Amino acid sequence: MSGPKTSRYTLTPEQRTFMMDQLSLRRDRDALRHALAAMGECAGFIREHASRLDAAETRAIDAEAAAVQALLSQPVPGIPAELHALCGETRRQLQQTVKAVSSFTRRKQELQAGLDRSIARDIAAGFDATLDDALAARTPARARYDERLRAILREAVTADTAALARQALEQLEGLQDALADSFAAITVQPLERRYRQEREQHAAEQAQYMLLCHQHDALCRQLGLPVSPMPWHPGALAALERENAALEQQLCRQEEQAYIRRALDDVMVDMGYALVGERDVRKRTGARFHHALYTTGDGTAVDVTYDANGQIAMELGGLDDRDRLPDDGETAMLCACMEDFCTSFEEVEARLAARGVVLRQRIALQPADAAYAQIINVQDYDAAQDVVLISEAKHDRVRRDTRRYLEKE
Repeated sequence: MSGPKTSRYTLTPEQRTFMMDQLSLRRDRDALRHALAAMGECAGFIREHASRLDAAETRAIDAEAAAVQALLSQPVPGIPAELHALCGETRRQLQQTVKAVSSFTRRKQELQAGLDRSIARDIAAGFDATLDDALAARTPARARYDERLRAILREAVTADTAALARQALEQLEGLQDALADSFAAITVQPLERRYRQEREQHAAEQAQYMLLCHQHDALCRQLGLPVSPMPWHPGALAALERENAALEQQLCRQEEQAYIRRALDDVMVDMGYALVGERDVRKRTGARFHHALYTTGDGTAVDVTYDANGQIAMELGGLDDRDRLPDDGETAMLCACMEDFCTSFEEVEARLAARGVVLRQRIALQPADAAYAQIINVQDYDAAQDVVLISEAKHDRVRRDTRRYLEKE
């Protein structure tokens, strides 16, 4: 026998994996599109300002863009194994593209720095005619080491390395020419090795940071949240990983409930019910509920209520266009319909399971009882279609259902 039913449902492991792959693909494709746009911007600047751009570098830029476009144009597979494979391919392409963007960004910054230095030299030349004389006074070896140290000073990743470069430059100024090569072996070359290691580590961190930023922005867009960039700082990677994990969990919960709702709607329609109205309710406590009303056109309907925590309640009632209580005949009819819906409810859950939705927790499964007989006011629902009201139902059914119910008493 069947009265009101309240349950929580979840996804099977297979359906959850499929859903997570869908979310991952959607997120990474969104991130890939934005990474492609950033790469195009950097590539345009490089093409415009690089004094010489060899054919190999041009081909690399074009090939990267073509690979991304080809991947984005692929249709989303409906087969789990194919979807999982596409997710992995998209993730690898995103990582590769982000590395390329990071590399192009550094190249762009170097070109911009070169332009800035050129402008600064032109300005300095106009005001300080002794600059060229001072440079010319240096020996070739000292001038070479001076330039290498200044390059480290300009582009040092850490303050410690910049301080060491500045100290080495000061030592070089008062150094005898004969000691320049020894100074380079003891001071300049180790400093350059340290500088290169820091640059490589920084480049890897920047690429990972950029990847996490693109994914973070994609997650925010999927959740309808404002995109708020996280500035780079020493703890940015760990902070972004935590933030992305929280956003992914929120999106997963949201998508799971949306899938369960769609699955239940499909099942009800497949079983001959028509969705005739919906409404959203917010209680004084702030709790939110969504109601969906399904009917088979016999004067009764099933009200499906979803709450924010994934709880689903299903209650059967008679239909009318005003608030009222059922009379005795309608009560008997509704009790008989409740009993009939018991079998239908078992079929509902079986069909849900076929769609990857299974019971997680049974909260209430009440027997048919006159106490649960109710009249549902269709005027309370948005966009309610024309429906058969219980008062319009055939009198012979009322008499038949009343007799059947009373015989069981």
